[in-house]
Amino acid sequence: MPAQAEQRPGTLDRLFWRIFLAKLWRLPVAVVVVWAAAAVQRFDIAHASIPVYEWIFWIVPTALGVLFGLLWSVVSALKTRLRWEAELLAHLVGDAHDVLILRERARFWYISPQIKALTGYDAEVFRLTPEFFESLIHPEDLAAWQRYQNAIWRQEALPLTHKYEFRLRTPHRGLVWVRHQVSCFAFHGLRICRCVLHDITEQVELKRLFNRLQHEDVLTGLPNRQGLIRQCSHRLTPGAEVTFVVIDVVDLRRINLNESVAVGDRILMTLAERLQHWVEVHSEAICTGRLVGDNFLVVLLGNSEAIQALLLSEREGLEQPYYADEVGRYVPFRLGFGFYTVQVDNPDDCKALEAYLQAAYLNAH
Repeated sequence: MPAQAEQRPGTLDRLFWRIFLAKLWRLPVAVVVVWAAAAVQRFDIAHASIPVYEWIFWIVPTALGVLFGLLWSVVSALKTRLRWEAELLAHLVGDAHDVLILRERARFWYISPQIKALTGYDAEVFRLTPEFFESLIHPEDLAAWQRYQNAIWRQEALPLTHKYEFRLRTPHRGLVWVRHQVSCFAFHGLRICRCVLHDITEQVELKRLFNRLQHEDVLTGLPNRQGLIRQCSHRLTPGAEVTFVVIDVVDLRRINLNESVAVGDRILMTLAERLQHWVEVHSEAICTGRLVGDNFLVVLLGNSEAIQALLLSEREGLEQPYYADEVGRYVPFRLGFGFYTVQVDNPDDCKALEAYLQAAYLNAH
């Protein structure tokens, strides 16, 4: 964490000295008490006619009074600090399961019965240097984390409760996503930040899966209808002449009935792999995906005649029979092709791209 010593907030260690100074009124009280006791003792000694040096009755009581007063003040300050610290910890922890307490800039305190899952430590309460904690943060998130920390300690404009998400490289679970939620408050003149770590790995993975399913076909792994529209909007240039080629497995229904649905699915997956490879090796091809059912779509630059000649010349490779382990033999299948050429004026217009896909599908059928 970047060094900003002049901006370092007060800590409970420094707070102790403030408490101690407030308790120093006990020092003169203790000296007066000891002096009074010594005066009584001196009166008794004088009446007994015991020779005593005059200075003893000033220096010794004063030293004893100072020592007793200091000890009294220290004990009282320690008791007060412990009471305040218990208040602080009770306020910070609350009902949270994973709490990261930034007690001061030079160190962190963790209080968490579940912290082992994130750091590998068994202790529920322990001190941890920022350098070690930062070594767990994913390198891509480290700079943002440091800026965020500096904003907290500099008391920059942050909401009352601020959330920040980043990745931790943990020894037991690998890469995990955590949400760091911080709220700062004043405590006897100190600025304390209550920081809670929430493990959100499962939420992030579910969100990614949901987003992927919105744009990806589950069976083949190719872009689905929405994924095709998004890829076209990213890759096409305004005014480009584009040919949408709809490819369908003509006899898929027969294969499903005569062989099995599993064999039909494997044929669709095999065709998807072949089309993906075909797109990668041809510069004219923009993208490919599964349009609906047994219909695939290939988007290419160029007019219909040139694209038709190119595809039909390589049709034999795409229609190679598939060897089905389920039946122990090769299963042939035929492909049908439909071509639809249009000039795309505005690739960012998703509604227009949707209309082009619909027109290409209807033209093929």
